[in-house]
Amino acid sequence: MNKQKRTKLREADSLLAMARHLISSVKDREQDDLDNYPENLQGSERYTTMENAIDELEDAMESIDRASESINNAL
Repeated sequence: MNKQKRTKLREADSLLAMARHLISSVKDREQDDLDNYPENLQGSERYTTMENAIDELEDAMESIDRASESINNAL
């Protein structure tokens, strides 16, 4: 792999890190909102939707971690 290709892969990895940071920030705020949700509404559809969103964001972060690892292995 030549220098130009390695540079592009490092750029991609950097963008993935930025995306992961943004997703993590949103997930943390959503988790804070969920943690502070009133007890009498914790079984509501909205609460369940928030839980599902947090799970999906965690999955997205794990996927980014795997992609980043693969890029670094290729380098």
